[in-house]
Amino acid sequence: MATYGDMIDRIESDLGRSDLTTAVKEAIQTAIRYYERERFYFNEQTSTFTTSSSQEFYGSASSSFISRLVNIDSIVVDVNTSTYPIIERDFQYIDQVQTNAGYTGDPTDFVYWNNQIRLYPIPYTARTVNVSGVYKLATLTATASTNAWFTEGEALIRCRAKYELYHHRVQKPEKAVEMRKAELDALSSLRGETTAKVSGKLRPTSF
Repeated sequence: MATYGDMIDRIESDLGRSDLTTAVKEAIQTAIRYYERERFYFNEQTSTFTTSSSQEFYGSASSSFISRLVNIDSIVVDVNTSTYPIIERDFQYIDQVQTNAGYTGDPTDFVYWNNQIRLYPIPYTARTVNVSGVYKLATLTATASTNAWFTEGEALIRCRAKYELYHHRVQKPEKAVEMRKAELDALSSLRGETTAKVSGKLRPTSF
């Protein structure tokens, strides 16, 4: 399986340079940030969190998966042996209905605000909440690590990173144009694969 280090090595080899390791790493991370908000079949996920009595907001910790949400497709809550959808609202609506701080219950509504999920009513007990949507994949720093950007999205990120390097660092405009075309070809392929899998009712991956 391809790793972060494998991509660094390949880009250095393609450039014929071994003195740009730091710049290559920066270009890879820039390329990921450029595309991490777009839906692909591999960044659709389902994750869970557990409510706590009298806690209204969830996801304040920087390590929380909630802070990596790009787009929410659905949120459901497990109540005993049944599962119920939680309806998305805006912040003003939650403010208006959440008028009694003493009112608690199983959540029926939510708003995603400031990288947190706010629930209404305020939970009164522990419940499992399932969140499906598009997520930013965790940022990798160890060269031996990997995620979908270095496997399924490898060609896209590698070409975008080389475009960044040729355009901003190595300054070879003709190579930048070449890499931009390769990047768009890889993007078109990934979008096509994503459309085919979504049309085929592929379920989000649970992490």
